[in-house]
Amino acid sequence: MKFNEQLKKKGLSVSNLPTEVQEDIAELKELYQELNQMKAQYAKTRDEDLLDEIDELEGDIIEADSEIAKYISSIDKGYNADGSGEEQKSSGIGWLVGGILLVASLGAYNYFKDKKQ
Repeated sequence: MKFNEQLKKKGLSVSNLPTEVQEDIAELKELYQELNQMKAQYAKTRDEDLLDEIDELEGDIIEADSEIAKYISSIDKGYNADGSGEEQKSSGIGWLVGGILLVASLGAYNYFKDKKQ
């Protein structure tokens, strides 16, 4: 993940980041888990519709990871999670990851709902 590289470059850990970004990272990890589940399901069924959803989710993950990495790269070394030190920079990462989760969840729900019928 790109954001891990940025954390290492800055000498930060996830716990040093604002709570919102920590939540975004947790959501990104959930997306990775969902992707792995979808890949396992595809390996069993070879359903082309599921493959399209996997491709879309992979793109969303890459985009969210890039946004988080971009935010981390913008943080100065003097930054602390409590807001002291350098000025915090706000971003729309939370909205982006939240929207991606919503779309992925609805897509998976619709896929499996149709599969039951």
